[in-house]
Amino acid sequence: MCRRNNEYPIPASHLYFRMSEIAGRWCSREGSPEVRIYHNEARRAGGYHVAFAYDAKTVLRRPLRQMWGLCYFDLWGRIGLSYDHERDVLTLAGYGDYYRAEE
Repeated sequence: MCRRNNEYPIPASHLYFRMSEIAGRWCSREGSPEVRIYHNEARRAGGYHVAFAYDAKTVLRRPLRQMWGLCYFDLWGRIGLSYDHERDVLTLAGYGDYYRAEE
């Protein structure tokens, strides 16, 4: 079943996940920037953040937010996240699929 703009809807099982499940380094096979999701204990409120690395000198750090069951961060617009725990694939809207990096 397709939406009007020919995009397939995201399964509900990929939208509901714990932040601790997606913590770690993620790499794209499509050439998108590397992503690291981490728990920031240095701040008073804590929370999870995403580090978006275009290169070694350009790393953008943004807080992850959850609203109405959707996980996202703001990076020149709202970037949605979904996670397929069966395949261990993190999907960022506009950037494609990310696979957990080998440690």
